[in-house]
Amino acid sequence: MEISTNTLQQIEDAINSYPEPKSALLKILHLFQQKDGYISQETIDWISKKLSMEPLNVLEVITFYPIFRTKPVGRFLLKICHTLSCELQNSSEVCKILQKELNCPELGGTSLDGLFTIEYCGCLANCDKGPNILLNGKLCQEITPENAKTFAFNLKRGIVP
Repeated sequence: MEISTNTLQQIEDAINSYPEPKSALLKILHLFQQKDGYISQETIDWISKKLSMEPLNVLEVITFYPIFRTKPVGRFLLKICHTLSCELQNSSEVCKILQKELNCPELGGTSLDGLFTIEYCGCLANCDKGPNILLNGKLCQEITPENAKTFAFNLKRGIVP
């Protein structure tokens, strides 16, 4: 596994900022997630050795926090708000339309072309403009069942709102 000198330095800085090396686990997980987009088994093994932990203990932390991923995501990550306000505005229907149009049959999975990952998320704090989607960190609002196909059509052509 190749790790840049810069990343190694950031890991060492994180470890040295705590009295116990294991305490740096979350910072290190965030570093790898940011660098690779997900945390592979190889990364889990590397971190566990670096922090003198069992791989299972690292995996337990990863699976506890929904922000961490153990599989790669598509170039476009769509997080669809699934809380009450957006749900009352048909976010589930929007999700089904986008899954079909973007060829993502499995919620949380990635399309075969590797371009799209669709998943549900909690409130995006924009309830009056729902349904809301977080697209690669950018808020897209008022994505309704009526305009979801156009939204998907544009995404497939690389047109990001």
